[in-house]
Amino acid sequence: FPQVSSYGGYRAGGGAHGSGRAVDIMVSGSTGWEIANYVRANASQLGVTEVIYSQKIWTTQRAGEGWRSMSDRGSTTANHYDHVHVTTR
Repeated sequence: FPQVSSYGGYRAGGGAHGSGRAVDIMVSGSTGWEIANYVRANASQLGVTEVIYSQKIWTTQRAGEGWRSMSDRGSTTANHYDHVHVTTR
């Protein structure tokens, strides 16, 4: 995905970002869905356990349920409309 030029990774604190197991791919719109669906389709090969985008979540633990809706976290960024969040093992 050469159109992606910005990523977020490690940040202080807990959670997957704090342990270095998560990355945010800074993109929106149809490109975001293209990336989110690619990562989901290749999760096993990539070691991915969770993908969040556009207030939807997919996890390996509940893969059979597909994309699930998430509650409103209050902002574009918190609701993952401006980036794809990927968590790995």
